[in-house]
Amino acid sequence: MLQARILGRAATAHAAAGNLAEFRTAAGEAQDLLAAASGTDDVPYLYYLNADQLAAEAGQGLLTLACQAQAFQTRLLKEAVDLLTPLSGIDSRVDYQRSALLHGCYLAEAHLRRRDLEASVEVTRVALTRLAEVRSTRCIVLLTGLRRAFARRRRAAAVAAFLPELDEALRRM
Repeated sequence: MLQARILGRAATAHAAAGNLAEFRTAAGEAQDLLAAASGTDDVPYLYYLNADQLAAEAGQGLLTLACQAQAFQTRLLKEAVDLLTPLSGIDSRVDYQRSALLHGCYLAEAHLRRRDLEASVEVTRVALTRLAEVRSTRCIVLLTGLRRAFARRRRAAAVAAFLPELDEALRRM
């Protein structure tokens, strides 16, 4: 399990470096190792690590790569959305609200980059429902960044209608 965690983090580093091939190799190996892990190699501080968590982290990496590789952006963003969606769902892993909020923010950004404003608004709206239970500077920074991105698109009806709701949620934090 620890090796899966390390490879998952290596995948994130490869994404930040813009290395798609190494990212895919590390992310795939991390999933394989996690799937093969037996109950005897559990590490207590990795209690949260499961296939959905690794997949969402890979989705975050794909979003990072999509921001760097215009040639592959459409495909990478679609993959990112597919991997981020399960963990970001309103009912999934209610015991890990921070992770769901964090990855929900990345999912909203992926939808924005795909120019799917309605989906981005809806995902952000779901993410906001987690704020009562989550106090995370990182999540606040991500939500504030989403607010700026939405402001640039405020002429769209879905965004214009949502901005007051987002502003109110950010004020309450």
